[in-house]
Amino acid sequence: MFQPHLLARNPASYRVITATWHGRWRGRTGKGTRLATTRRPSQMRDGCGDSEASSDEGASTSGEQTAGNYGNRFAAVRRSYDESASVESSRTVGMDAVAEGAVAEQLAGMAKSMGGVGTPQLIVGASTAFYGAMTLAAVGLGEANGHMKIFMQLLPPWNVPAALPGLFLLQAGLVLAVKQSEAVPALSRMRSDYQMLLVPVLERVPAWGQCLMALGAGVGEEALFRAFMQESLVPMLGDSFLPPVAASIAVTSLAFGALHAVTPVSFYWALVASVLLGVEYSEFGLGTAVVTHWLYDWFAFYYICSQWGRGEP
Repeated sequence: MFQPHLLARNPASYRVITATWHGRWRGRTGKGTRLATTRRPSQMRDGCGDSEASSDEGASTSGEQTAGNYGNRFAAVRRSYDESASVESSRTVGMDAVAEGAVAEQLAGMAKSMGGVGTPQLIVGASTAFYGAMTLAAVGLGEANGHMKIFMQLLPPWNVPAALPGLFLLQAGLVLAVKQSEAVPALSRMRSDYQMLLVPVLERVPAWGQCLMALGAGVGEEALFRAFMQESLVPMLGDSFLPPVAASIAVTSLAFGALHAVTPVSFYWALVASVLLGVEYSEFGLGTAVVTHWLYDWFAFYYICSQWGRGEP
């Protein structure tokens, strides 16, 4: 006789009776396919009906199969969920890769279109005009700031031998950075940026054009940053914790590095180069700094194109 108050004291008995009742009900109503698995071979062969003993045995077996099927269904649902999550994660990663590839392709196309605008003569002419305007601005600011005579400082003769040690140091640093660009992540990023934005333009310019572009950069930037800015800051920084000349070199180098900050590595490299050029200017004059800057940029244009370029005209 069924007594619910006993089941409340023994939950395990409740689970067993429930599973047995469930399996017996499925066997008697004919629902499901578990009934065939609970019959003995003699019953299957002779076509005998279910007896009470076989019904009890089938109910017990069906109850065990029902519990097992619940576990199998849970495992199947769990596998399906894991597979869908894996597919979704792969799809997200794939979409991110496609997006990054699209951005890189757009940047490369933009750089190629920039390199394809006009002829090499037009590129050299635009660069010369830009740095010429920078030189005129430096000369004008110097005259307005107390007759600094920047134009006269730009006239030869220049102390070329004094420029050679600094030039060799900068060239050696560039060669080392290019050689280590595959091993150092920061240098690898700089190489990728240069290959997309700078190298396609420089490769279209012949050697004489690269020489003129480097000369314009040397004259214009040294006139503005060294002859005007660094010289003007010396009296302003007289009360700093550094000597006035050293403080002016430091401030000017920060501004120079910010102007060349294509990548973080470019900023630090330009900062170091500016310190060296500032020392040359203070010790040997503007002509020495111009020569170092000019010859280094010309070498850098050639070397970067030869190492990171694609050889396309």
